[in-house]
Amino acid sequence: MWLVVGVALFACRKTRRAGLAVLIAALMSEAVFPVIKALVARPRPFEVDPSVTLLVAPPADASFPSGYAMVAFAAASALAVCVGARRWALWLPAMLLAAGIGFSRLYLFVHWPTDVAAGALLGVAMGCLVGALAKRGRRGVAGGQGRRAGGAG
Repeated sequence: MWLVVGVALFACRKTRRAGLAVLIAALMSEAVFPVIKALVARPRPFEVDPSVTLLVAPPADASFPSGYAMVAFAAASALAVCVGARRWALWLPAMLLAAGIGFSRLYLFVHWPTDVAAGALLGVAMGCLVGALAKRGRRGVAGGQGRRAGGAG
């Protein structure tokens, strides 16, 4: 889903940098969370309490951190940082969706609250880093052109 959002943003000239940041943040978190899951190897709630009937197919991997929350918050945070606070109509729905995804992982009994919290925090950190680098790249290009033009005159 976040790849579709990133591609859609990338397709528009005004949001191209934000789209690229969303794509990079989502792909980075997709690469990182399986490594953390393998290292921590925390059992899932339904494995600890098998009396609960799951509403979804039981995931086969470890519980910590929530990969869904991590990817969602990474993408939403990259978008928020990239477009800025004043363009809240773009990033607020993404953040609300990310929060809903995190809540759904608890509701479905496939994650502990700390799994979702850690996934969200790691995702926000990655998204903010990628978003800040994307914004810095934009300023660096604009600032560099201004200095060259001013120095040549």
